Amino acid sequence: MNNKTLPVCLPNRYSYDILADLKVEIIVEENHYNIPLDALFLMAARKNTKRGFLFVSKILGKHIPVHSLIPLIGGVVLAARYVSMMYNETVFEERCDLSEAFMNQAVMKRIAEYNHENQLSLPESTLFIGFAETATALGHAVFSSFATNARYIHTTRENIVGIDNILHFKEEHSHATEHDCYAIDPSLFENEDMIVLVDDEITTGKSALNFIRAIQSKYPRRQYAVLSILDWRSCAEKKRFADMETELGIRIHSISLLSGSIAVTGKPVVDVLEPKPIVASNAITSIVETVVLDNELGRVLEFSSLDANGELNETPYLYSTGRFGINSMEQAELEHVFQQVGSALGKKRQGQKTLCLGTGEFMYIPFKIASYMGDNIVVQSTTRSPIYPAKHAGYAVQEAISFASPNDSSIVNYVYNIPEAYYDEVFVFLEREVDSKALESLLEALESLAIPRIVCIVCVGKGREYDNE
Repeated sequence: MNNKTLPVCLPNRYSYDILADLKVEIIVEENHYNIPLDALFLMAARKNTKRGFLFVSKILGKHIPVHSLIPLIGGVVLAARYVSMMYNETVFEERCDLSEAFMNQAVMKRIAEYNHENQLSLPESTLFIGFAETATALGHAVFSSFATNARYIHTTRENIVGIDNILHFKEEHSHATEHDCYAIDPSLFENEDMIVLVDDEITTGKSALNFIRAIQSKYPRRQYAVLSILDWRSCAEKKRFADMETELGIRIHSISLLSGSIAVTGKPVVDVLEPKPIVASNAITSIVETVVLDNELGRVLEFSSLDANGELNETPYLYSTGRFGINSMEQAELEHVFQQVGSALGKKRQGQKTLCLGTGEFMYIPFKIASYMGDNIVVQSTTRSPIYPAKHAGYAVQEAISFASPNDSSIVNYVYNIPEAYYDEVFVFLEREVDSKALESLLEALESLAIPRIVCIVCVGKGREYDNE
């Protein structure tokens, strides 16, 4: 993929040749912290006729493996941008050079340490909502940057049994359109507090508007914010936001790190060959180990999940993911827990190059734990997003493996950008225990990459007693 800046007279215009004749031209209108574009994203073609391209984030730790601090720093920088725009609070920005937040490890550590000691403040009660599955960790990282007045919940695509679904909306362009929201405490929404929707990228804004309409129909309020790393809405799409503001009598604040416009030419890729199954050239047999954390990550919730095959998993859910709602005080109490677990797992490391792999929506806790596991660790997550891999310079997805989701065998999952025989070990983080058969497809896919050691970290196990009080 060719990524070139066009003539000097147009310094904010960029052109990306993705695959085949598919091209995206970008005009950057605002980059408040002067963060280089190639520190934020690369481009790829995705298997979706509704939208054939994808801004592949280098911040999220989803499709591209990144330093364990980067997804957490991404939340801090977005939180700083939010308070700067909403409350003219710039103390954090004045102390840290945010332009190098995602490139310089010394800067990353300085930002993380400063935020740990000087968390941001919110003058009003605010609910942050992360979009599943891609932005669950990003939303949680934004929320956890605040000392008080913040609450968090993320949408989910899991079918959860034992609790009412209080909100539902559709993400029209997505490969998986349905979003649900479960909250154990109805007061999370039964108020007029500011709601901030957190996503990695806004292209048309339809998903955000669909969600705002769903919230407003049941839990009306006056103000919302849409907080994202990238905002590519056109003038017509921004007008739709203004029209909804007028229609519903609300205010929608749009806040991002980078904003501009895009123009797409060419057709979605439909004829790229599927990658051949990887057969490891180095004949090894991976050592597979399992570590069950039991109740080490806090309370659990006695809900079950039902997959598309009608199979019930009765293993409890972790409360601390934020899937059911969490507040600032509870988050603060968990910080030392993540540190203790990370330190303990760090002692189980045997290699120099370690990947910590989250699964699906379960991203923030694995990334947080990984940040305490030592040096030479990168993080990423499995994903439902189908992307075409291609061995082109500058293209976002070079390698791909696919497998049945451990949580639902009817759903194909992927892991991208793991070169063969590259990692010494992979720690796979599972929120809930699943049957060993359900893990076979994922483990076989990882073993095909000639990874010597695979450690499955099960955060909640089956058949044990749990204290939910």
